[in-house]
Order: sequence, then structure tokens, then C-alpha cells
Amino acid sequence: CKAHARLKKTRGLVKKCRKANIFIRTGSEASWRYGVEAYGLTNASLGNIRAATARAAMPSGRQNCPVTVVRLRLGEASDPLSVATFSSIEWYIQAWYNPQARRLIRQAWPAIRDGASKDGQPAWPKVLGPAGTLVANLTRIGWQCPQPEEWVQPGGTRWRILDLDGYPGKTAFVEVLEAISSSIATYLDQEAATHR
Repeated sequence: CKAHARLKKTRGLVKKCRKANIFIRTGSEASWRYGVEAYGLTNASLGNIRAATARAAMPSGRQNCPVTVVRLRLGEASDPLSVATFSSIEWYIQAWYNPQARRLIRQAWPAIRDGASKDGQPAWPKVLGPAGTLVANLTRIGWQCPQPEEWVQPGGTRWRILDLDGYPGKTAFVEVLEAISSSIATYLDQEAATHR
């Protein structure tokens, strides 16, 4: 609600000065982003935030595709899907490199994984905590998480989070993030293709 109120205020500023788009990222995004790594964003919430962001970024347009407006005006990293997914990843990586948290994640992983996705789709009502949110976010863009340290992107490439520096052919976590960004772009392209 706070994000929607801030976006309405920002819309007036953007009408006067296009450079005011920066307030979308620094003001309203900060309000809806708080805690998103823990509770996630369902597809409906994601669509609502994206539509409100698009209206603020391009206030004069009618029937614009919200996905396209956000990507063109603010950049792909500003799309709520990107923000929510990368917030989850950031939390998970910090937790994963804590040995105690890693042990707990490994113990709970079967319940987390099975509760967060069903038939290749996120099961938001059954998502358990930040780790479940991560699984649901990655499932939404076509990734699988069979093990807590192993993620599989569409096409079958496997990424090991535990020891990325020593994993054959994968030298840095930046490569994983690039692969995830590519999957997000593909997902957003498919979303935009459904709009008229």
C-alpha cells in the first residue's frame, strides 16, 4: 500500500521531469522490497506492483505493456521480478556461507523444496521462509533446486553453490547471476508477448 501511494506521488513528478524516474527505485521500490526475500511475491502481487511502477514511469500512456514500460524506462534490473529474485538470492548466499545455517537448510531442504514448488510452478501458499521463497522465485523462471547447493537452469546446466570457485567450468558466482538474469529476461519476454 505504501509503495502504491508513493508511486502515485512519483507519477506527478515524472510528468514534469522524466529524470524523476529515479524516485521510483529509491522511494517506492524500497517500501515494497522490504522483507520480500522472506515472504516473496505471488504472481498477482508482482503484476500489481509492476503495473503501478509502469504507470508511474510512463504516466501519459494508455494500455501500455507494463513489462515493456518498466524494462525500457527503468531497466530490466528494476522489474519487480528481478528485484524479488535477486533479493532472495542475496539472502540465501549470506545464509549458505554460515556453517550453522547451512546445516539447518540441508536438514529442512526436502520440506522446503517440495512445499515451494508443485508441477514446475511456485506453490506460494505452502512456501516456508526465505529458502522456500528462493525456490519459488527460481521455479517461476524455470529453474530447479534439487539440492540446497545445486541449482539447475532451463536446458540442464547445473550450478553448484557450495564451491563455485572449484566447480569444473564455473569460475565465479557472477556466471550464475548472469544465467539467472537471462532466464528472467526470457520470462519477461514471454510475459510481454501475451500483451496486445
